[in-house]
Amino acid sequence: MKKILSEIIDKEVEEIGDNDHLIIDLGGSSLDYFTFLMKIKDYYDLPDGIEVNSYYTIEEVAVYLVNL
Repeated sequence: MKKILSEIIDKEVEEIGDNDHLIIDLGGSSLDYFTFLMKIKDYYDLPDGIEVNSYYTIEEVAVYLVNL
């Protein structure tokens, strides 16, 4: 997930912490956020009905995916 996010926000993977908030800590935009969510859905082949909105950190998304 960090690699996907790093490509979207143009930061090195090492600069992204598991609990860094995409917008507040990493300087991403709302467009970056939705791009990240779409890429995560595609990468993990999640069905369209799965909502991963309101998860702004790598850890939050990972916990959500593990608990599916």
